[in-house]
Amino acid sequence: MRRVGLWVTVVMALALGCGEDGGGSSSSGGAGEGGSDASSGGASDGGSGTDGSGGAETGGDPSTGGGGGSAGSLQPGPGGGAGSGGAAVGGSAGSGPTGGGGEAGSGATAAGGSAGSVPIGTGGAAGSAPGGAGGRAGGGGGGHVGISGDAGSGQVAGSGGSAGTDDPDPIPTGTPDDDEIRINETVRFQTVDGVGADAYNFPYAEDQGWVWSSVEFVHSELDIQYVRTAPWFVFWEPSNDDADPDTVNWDAFGTDDIPLWHDLPYATYLRDQGIEVLPGIWDVEDWLASGSPRTIAAASYPELGESIATYLEWLAQNGIDVPVAEVQNEPTIEASIEYPTPEALRDAALAVLDQLDQHGLTQVMLHGPNVHAPSPTEEWARVWLSNARLRSRTAAISYHTWWESDFDTYDGIRQVAEEYGLPVWATEVGYCALASGCFNGANYLLPETWGTAWDYAMSYYRAFAWSHAARAYHWSLLGHDAVVSPTGERYPSFYVLKHFANYIPPGARLLETASGDAEVLPLAFLLPDGTATAIFINQGTTEKTLQVRSVLDAAWAPQDAISTTESSYELSATASGPVGTPSAVELTLPAQSVTSLRLAAP
Repeated sequence: MRRVGLWVTVVMALALGCGEDGGGSSSSGGAGEGGSDASSGGASDGGSGTDGSGGAETGGDPSTGGGGGSAGSLQPGPGGGAGSGGAAVGGSAGSGPTGGGGEAGSGATAAGGSAGSVPIGTGGAAGSAPGGAGGRAGGGGGGHVGISGDAGSGQVAGSGGSAGTDDPDPIPTGTPDDDEIRINETVRFQTVDGVGADAYNFPYAEDQGWVWSSVEFVHSELDIQYVRTAPWFVFWEPSNDDADPDTVNWDAFGTDDIPLWHDLPYATYLRDQGIEVLPGIWDVEDWLASGSPRTIAAASYPELGESIATYLEWLAQNGIDVPVAEVQNEPTIEASIEYPTPEALRDAALAVLDQLDQHGLTQVMLHGPNVHAPSPTEEWARVWLSNARLRSRTAAISYHTWWESDFDTYDGIRQVAEEYGLPVWATEVGYCALASGCFNGANYLLPETWGTAWDYAMSYYRAFAWSHAARAYHWSLLGHDAVVSPTGERYPSFYVLKHFANYIPPGARLLETASGDAEVLPLAFLLPDGTATAIFINQGTTEKTLQVRSVLDAAWAPQDAISTTESSYELSATASGPVGTPSAVELTLPAQSVTSLRLAAP
């Protein structure tokens, strides 16, 4: 099996963050609940600133706070006026809770960083220009990570830290030795909401051979924060309720009780575990979509909106409040429903908003464009966000990590998100979406195999480090392509997911890191309690002993270190420290492994 992306990377400025519920398996693309991936010909997975001179907005409604001005090039804006309460998320007006501070003076800038998602407290909002991408990355030796500069032939992930009132002044990371990994606590990127997953609803109902009592543990052994469910949405409105999207005949919805047997019980369980529920939308009944590829006529977008709004209202009536909804899973291909253009998806999203508002769900946001791979995201997101109303109701730019491992594509997603002051959600994390194999059989979607587990690890790295994802949804937790068997056998993918879910809690900030060894990919996170975690992917075929060092010479002490390899899924890794001058944690990484490390606050 080919390993994904053996990049000759020596400098990494890393930023800290398929199918529908159904009868068809991912390998068969069965009808009803499964879907076929038209882009691959096989079964699918189931189922810079606008102101070039750096100028800033100076005002703002006092109730929402003024927005920090976006700036072109690499120059930060001079800081937007905060109104009577400083801007919260990314310095954009009305995008988050306001603080109580005064106006930002003209010198209240963020050096080399964007305002990002850190709430602005009593100080003024910083300008929203992204900082530089770090120093030039050399192609073969230890590269230099700076505060600004351009990316050379090496891989650079991350382009400047988020500037918040609590962030320290950034200092250079410097050039690591060949056996050294540097963690820079002063260069901080996106805040991560923890890690979540996609999951089918039917295992809770013990359908298709699943034994709930044997698999329930995944919700406690894994620190899953949010779940995107794969409902049997085709059964929600089997026939048009009354041919009028503005009136509702409730007797026409959920008539065969499948949503009542599958969707509601599992959503209720998730709610009771404190796990956020986000229903996915794959397919609709034939009265609403037709043709090959299956499409929804523009005149029927209000009917689509009615179906989605009534489903969410029904969940709310039963105690399941859904904060964020989606319009379509993978709209760029015929995974189930295909939209012909980005403009068509935008118009459908506006129709969904109309119906959400009509049903009193004015607080529900959307994520989008939720495309099947990284490459279409930038084009489709820009069209989506070109509409001011839709932009104001967008919780995040969403995409799936399937099929692609090109840095520039992922970095383009990051750039669009920073431009609009929005977080990034990877709503499906995976690489090859076919059990039958991709890329001439080099990769495949078989979670019971080490090859697929390894692909997941690399996909997480790309999502967090390159696109600056604030959320990552693992495909999938339960049902088709799950991390466990129907009777609870833990697959290798389960253990890889455990590294990310259990070591990246909500509120974690991804930190800039630099690796002197091109075969080792690090992610480091500063946690809200002042401790830190780090995840290391050793792509090499030999064991490596490295010095993990803070650029502040902080005396971090290792609390635990766990490695996963093809032969040992939970291996206690060797970590000691602090040792040496300057102090470091000495860590041994097994060959071709994923290793997680907890670091006690110095």
